[in-house]
Amino acid sequence: MRLIPGIVLFAIACTASSSSQEQRAAKSRPPRGVITGTIYCADTNTPARLAHVTLLPATNQSGQTFMAQSDLEGRFAIGRVPEGTYYVSAKLDGYLDPFPRPGARGLNGMSSDEKKQLDAQAIRVSVAADQTASIAVRLERAAVMEGTVLYDDGSPAIGLQITIHPKQDQVEKKVPEEGVAILMAMTEAFQRVTDDHGHFRALGLAPGEYLVSTMVSTASGAAPPANPIADAVKFSQSGGLTIYYGDTPRKSNAKPVKIEGGESVPGIDITIPLSKLHSIQGQVLLKRTGQPPAMASLQLLYADSHEFARTAVAVNGEFALDYVPEGSYILQASASTDPVPAMDQDTGDLVVSGSLGFFVATGDFDIPSNFKQDSSAETPLDVHGEVAAVTIYVPDPAAKKPATASMPYPTVSVQPPQQ
Repeated sequence: MRLIPGIVLFAIACTASSSSQEQRAAKSRPPRGVITGTIYCADTNTPARLAHVTLLPATNQSGQTFMAQSDLEGRFAIGRVPEGTYYVSAKLDGYLDPFPRPGARGLNGMSSDEKKQLDAQAIRVSVAADQTASIAVRLERAAVMEGTVLYDDGSPAIGLQITIHPKQDQVEKKVPEEGVAILMAMTEAFQRVTDDHGHFRALGLAPGEYLVSTMVSTASGAAPPANPIADAVKFSQSGGLTIYYGDTPRKSNAKPVKIEGGESVPGIDITIPLSKLHSIQGQVLLKRTGQPPAMASLQLLYADSHEFARTAVAVNGEFALDYVPEGSYILQASASTDPVPAMDQDTGDLVVSGSLGFFVATGDFDIPSNFKQDSSAETPLDVHGEVAAVTIYVPDPAAKKPATASMPYPTVSVQPPQQ
């Protein structure tokens, strides 16, 4: 019997401690509420069934996001939402998301004017503690773009990605009421793949003007790749062959596609001119010694405007640019201080370091300004057939500034591209 008082005191102490912990936890948890809503399709006035709904914090960008899916009546409910204001995003194939994506900088990177514009046009909902907030969302029908990609021998171009992006001047000159459509179009990559007939169908396009293009690799299968790095560049966006709607390889000559609203835009056809593609082969040599540099970078530019056309890499002085459209060009070259890629004896992978390693790691070869140095040289080229035995002499490479601790160049291993 003497143990009972001790047990009682211990139980009371545990209860008090537990109660204190619960009170502290309750104080640390923000007040929460509930959001319910219904989503409709504006063109049919029927429920938007199985749409994906996301709540994004409008006042605390580091806060939590919440997701739900609408049911067969278009309804959704999200519970235990912390007090605050949220943007509402709703996605359903073929319809426009009412929330305009804020671009690569994110909500935290927006200026005050951009934030005001976003607040004026986006759907917002406020959540209060122990309260239920209800909203209704109507989704507007998005535009559809259709077309076919063929080779000029009439065969379908199968399995190619179609890229659709806004015209750059439209982005720069946008007026406030155009902001939602343009920002959304810029942020989301509208990429589609051609089917077995070369046909593509792109959904979800907002009003605006767009450029449509496709890209094919320029790696040649006539012989084993001389160097996997040179071929890796040929598989990249700026080392490949890009053809725009309007049947042109030049972005400046691309034919824009204007979309007014939720319409269907057919006939966006592209022809890849196989019969007018040629190769350029040659070597890069150092002026001082006449010897090839271990690594050199090349930029192919259009002669009349210096518009960027193609990038390539020469290893041990040798280079080949395959599938080049007919035209007049300027070939720029500069020797690099990057080490020659080495083959890993155990894995067979190519080990790449220096700034080239950075480009391989990020996949970003489209930086002509980084290759244009005081040590570059150039030569004009008229391409209306095969061009061989091109020799371009370049100065010794300029001394490279050491990489800073905050931005070291990575060392990466890559496998040869699969042919």
